[in-house]
Amino acid sequence: GPVIGVQERAGKIGQRLGKFEDGNKRINAMLKTQGGQEKWLVTRAKLLKKYGGNEEAKSDFGRALLAINKFPPYHRKTVAIVRLRNEIEENLAAIAGALNE
Repeated sequence: GPVIGVQERAGKIGQRLGKFEDGNKRINAMLKTQGGQEKWLVTRAKLLKKYGGNEEAKSDFGRALLAINKFPPYHRKTVAIVRLRNEIEENLAAIAGALNE
């Protein structure tokens, strides 16, 4: 609903302004109260990755993949979920490369 949209926009604005704690706090609140946890886990993982939290980001990306893998097959094959899975896998590969350097 409208509150979710406002929270999401506020979190993204905080991220763009470089306010890590503000963005992270809002995303954590959304993880506790909203469905679609895989989306919020990816959002938080990207924020963590941006600010150097590669290990934490890797964990959140992994948790998002586990959540997606629990979806029924017809849901896992939707365009949005396939894109999200690809985004997760690309980020995990980038993190693995960064951690191995």
